[in-house]
Amino acid sequence: MQRLVPCMDKIRAAINSPRATVAYFLLAALTVTLSIEQYVIPLWILWLLFVLLIEKNFLSIFFPMLLLNAFALRTAGHDLALMRHVWLIVPVLAAISLHFVIHYRKFVRGRQFWSHVALSVALVLGGAFSISAKEYFSADALYYVGLLGPGMLFFYLWFRNSLEDAGAYDIKEKLMESLYGLGFFCFYSIVDQAIRNLLAHGTVNVPYIWGNDISVLMLFAIPAALYYARGRYAHLISAFLFVAVLPLTRSYAGILVGCGMLVLSLGYLAFYRKKTRALTLSLLGGLCLAGIAAFVFLCVRAGGLSALFRAEENGRLSLLAEAWRNFCASPVFGAGLGEKGDAEVHFLAIKWTHNYLMQIVGSLGLVGVAAYGYQMYLRARLALAKRDAFTVAATLTYLSLFFVSMLQPGEFCPMPYATMAVMIFTVLEINAEKEKNATPS
Repeated sequence: MQRLVPCMDKIRAAINSPRATVAYFLLAALTVTLSIEQYVIPLWILWLLFVLLIEKNFLSIFFPMLLLNAFALRTAGHDLALMRHVWLIVPVLAAISLHFVIHYRKFVRGRQFWSHVALSVALVLGGAFSISAKEYFSADALYYVGLLGPGMLFFYLWFRNSLEDAGAYDIKEKLMESLYGLGFFCFYSIVDQAIRNLLAHGTVNVPYIWGNDISVLMLFAIPAALYYARGRYAHLISAFLFVAVLPLTRSYAGILVGCGMLVLSLGYLAFYRKKTRALTLSLLGGLCLAGIAAFVFLCVRAGGLSALFRAEENGRLSLLAEAWRNFCASPVFGAGLGEKGDAEVHFLAIKWTHNYLMQIVGSLGLVGVAAYGYQMYLRARLALAKRDAFTVAATLTYLSLFFVSMLQPGEFCPMPYATMAVMIFTVLEINAEKEKNATPS
């Protein structure tokens, strides 16, 4: 047993090292290159469960978990394809249970606990008095209500207690490293798919639905690239590369938010890296001029930017109008996430409004507005509590999700977007408390 302890310590150190991050990236890249996602997914999950048994810190599996989600998107009809691995729910639940038995003796509630409780209540009550029992208890509704409400409460408590006592482990750097690595993998995946399509069909455009999903994931990496550019300016190239491949995805939301985040992130870099401020501001000015030119081009071009808000059936404006009608019909609790009406909704999906705020208003009513408003208030306090480079970069990372959620389902998707938001603000919360305690009174 005494010999086993140093061996396990070495394994933990290897798992949490930068080399492990590179190894995860290379394995994921090889997986998509060989198109063997269906075979790798169960093995990848079993490896993550092993890591959970020997390591308390959730950030040890955060990056490979993000990679798993990213390359799982490559599977045809990935929701249904992943159902082939539903048997893994047994070892997953067993490993998580053992993880808590082995690593936890007491729990810290945390500052954001009651906001997640409020969200759980709002989501459970949503549509309770306005839709049929069949809709309310449908598999889709139970999935989203369960994961967005009690599920995110569980993840918050897990993250909070997992990262509470990290010792010498720098959770800030590990978070940014994970987001940055995710960006490189998404970049590689888009280029790989574009080359495949060029050889097979003579076009570099990637499949739209997959491109839409992968572009949103890559948005998280743009502020992370600029975070590292404070030390080595060459990291700035990564951010421009991430944005450069977004047009291949044909995702309006990804392109618009990606360009906007690059502008904001360049402003961030100019503020925190003074010695290259003139060059950064020049790049920022040039990017703004290019953005204005592109905006004019899209507005002039038929079916360009206006396609985002076309008013025909199932267009953005009609979806917003329907959400408002749902609110007027059920102002207190909303229509609920199970409400479908006459819409055809595929497996594990809800009737999306494609606007984060109006989804809250229409689906959850005033109770949801109060609950989500309380969460936004607490998150804003964490984001504005400090002006250090990490806090601002993490806030920009979340803003990329918030902005894209105004055009896509975004944060109403539990995995991975809502989970990533919970992780970001849990790290911000712990970081703020540690620095407050370290400051002499």
